[in-house]
Amino acid sequence: MRPRGRRAAVCQLRWRAQGETAAGCPEYGDFVVNQEQAVLVSSSNELKPGALLIRTDGANRSPVRAADVPLVVEIISRSSVVYDRKHKMKSYAVAGIPSYWIIDPLADRVTFTQYLLGPDGNYHQQLQTDELVTVHQPWEITLDLPAWTRKRDWIERNARP
Repeated sequence: MRPRGRRAAVCQLRWRAQGETAAGCPEYGDFVVNQEQAVLVSSSNELKPGALLIRTDGANRSPVRAADVPLVVEIISRSSVVYDRKHKMKSYAVAGIPSYWIIDPLADRVTFTQYLLGPDGNYHQQLQTDELVTVHQPWEITLDLPAWTRKRDWIERNARP
């Protein structure tokens, strides 16, 4: 079944998020951007983020090792709000993944939240915004959240019920 309504907008934003991320990261360089690839976060647990950055030399395996993942991105859906913000966040932190981003297309305006892993082993929020933003870690990239909001709203207005 094809996604509809806000779910369709979420799927479109996933592709857009990957496109934005890939634009700032050299293709065929040190890193590969992928979607929904499993990450081994413990000996008995793997998670699938919406998008992730993988070191090229560790990208030819599934699941990928957490040590080869400097960034995971979760795109919130109605069914994943608590899971992404609590369970997955804690699991990625324990696995040692340095950067965790959350994109929330369910808010009035699409929001971006950036977390970095601290020396205490927990993620610490660096910023949260719904504006045009330039992020400097794990590399410099500009995210146009107002454009994402306009695209999401356009999809919602034009998608079949």
